[in-house]
Amino acid sequence: MSGTPPHSLGRLRKPVVGGLLLNALLAALAAGLFVAPRLLEGHAALLWTRHYAARVAGPPAGEHARQALRWGLRAMGLTAPLPPAAEAARLVLASGRKIEVKDAAAALALYGEVGAELDRLSSSRVRGRGLAGLAAEAREEEARTRAAIAGARQK
Repeated sequence: MSGTPPHSLGRLRKPVVGGLLLNALLAALAAGLFVAPRLLEGHAALLWTRHYAARVAGPPAGEHARQALRWGLRAMGLTAPLPPAAEAARLVLASGRKIEVKDAAAALALYGEVGAELDRLSSSRVRGRGLAGLAAEAREEEARTRAAIAGARQK
């Protein structure tokens, strides 16, 4: 015998495991305190995006579209790669389609800005998941609108 009681190793393992569990719990709590405000702010931005996107058909359509873009960009930046980022992008693109008939130049600017943000987010392997298709859609809408504006000028 080495002179140590047979149950002493069990006593040593319990505090080590308890300490590791406590450290893991504290790390999760710290991560939650960092991430939770960002997600809440991103959700609030998504709600504002929904609000303004629903009102694009109203009289100050350009202003509502600009506000939808403003809040949509914020929601995308705060919540990517989560589903609210893609929803915000879809809402902004839909707003652009709604105002395109009335103000093609504003829709073109909107498509350009949302496309640039989606391209920026898509360049990240983690944050860009699921946004590459929307970035391509924004580029297609921008090209189509640009062609429509050029065609209208030629007539």
